[in-house]
Amino acid sequence: MDKLKETNLTEILKPYIKQNLWVALNKSQTKVIASGKTIEEAFNNAKNITNEKPVLMRTKQDYSSYIPNI
Repeated sequence: MDKLKETNLTEILKPYIKQNLWVALNKSQTKVIASGKTIEEAFNNAKNITNEKPVLMRTKQDYSSYIPNI
């Protein structure tokens, strides 16, 4: 089984956390492509910018109970 790469998203998510937005990240999870108040809005905004399939996640103050959907 491949080991998951650990990625620190703190800096790129910082502008979106206080607004509690959904974000669409690029495939390598190094850049926010788009954001929205709902997952559908973030996905549609990303679709308008790129053909790349985004990684979607919700921004929040505390990720201690966050489990990624891989």
